[in-house]
Amino acid sequence: MSLQLIYAWSKKIHNWMMWLMLLIGSGMTIGGLIMHRELEGEWYPSFIDIVLVRWLHNQMATPFAIVLGVMMLTGVVMWGVPKILIHRKSVNP
Repeated sequence: MSLQLIYAWSKKIHNWMMWLMLLIGSGMTIGGLIMHRELEGEWYPSFIDIVLVRWLHNQMATPFAIVLGVMMLTGVVMWGVPKILIHRKSVNP
């Protein structure tokens, strides 16, 4: 498998992970804001079940970490492949 193909797939996976990160991160942000308001004693809508919010926030944490890890790995690949190609080009003119 060529490095250009690895780079292209890493870029595509990285892009999908970014959208997943935005989706999961938005849910976690909303849940975190609700939990913060509850902790600080500020107002939050009474129809919100805080136990359910905590449970959902907990359930989203693992996929969030996995998506973040995959995104980091593909980011390292996208950073490293051009450097490897430049090095190969300079060694074999």
